[in-house]
Amino acid sequence: MEALRRWQEVVTDLPVAGLPLVGAGGEPVDFARTIVSHGVAELPPNRLDLEGRMLETTLPVPRGARTVRLTPRGDALHIESVAGSVGARVRDALAKTVAHMFRLDEDLSDFYTLVGADGELSWCARGAGRMLRAPTVFEDVVKTKRTLIRTSARTGEPYAQARVTGASASAHPRARARKAPVAAPPSARSLGGGRSAQC
Repeated sequence: MEALRRWQEVVTDLPVAGLPLVGAGGEPVDFARTIVSHGVAELPPNRLDLEGRMLETTLPVPRGARTVRLTPRGDALHIESVAGSVGARVRDALAKTVAHMFRLDEDLSDFYTLVGADGELSWCARGAGRMLRAPTVFEDVVKTKRTLIRTSARTGEPYAQARVTGASASAHPRARARKAPVAAPPSARSLGGGRSAQC
């Protein structure tokens, strides 16, 4: 929470919010390297402009959603609303969500100390190593699954082909070779608390 208080001190200086590009351990955060950390940043609702060093995305806020444009400004991450004004409650929600997305709450200082001593990896100590995450776990799961299916389809992976074409998974030769399901032990429970029928 100390890090969030530190970010809120900067918030009033910019149109919506500004967050210091600093991790929880005081280490630098590289905006450009974070937004290109993996292909998930390019999936909707994000729009990525690598040349302009800009990420536009739609984020959940109290009573709705807001499209924002994220850009680096010096040592700060600038958050700008694409349309309309933003009240204090929405501004605070946006600042908290963007801080979460850029993992500003994570301390990578030990990692930077370690790679800083390595001649080939010392460049990482200048703010690399963070992976952009979605504003919600649900969105991360959907994007990860979507990326897996698209990547597998391009590589010809049978699992992806069956899923993408809508074919029955049991039609695949690997599926036919599977053994019968194993019964769950009497004490097994699903996440919802119900009994699991199979393992």
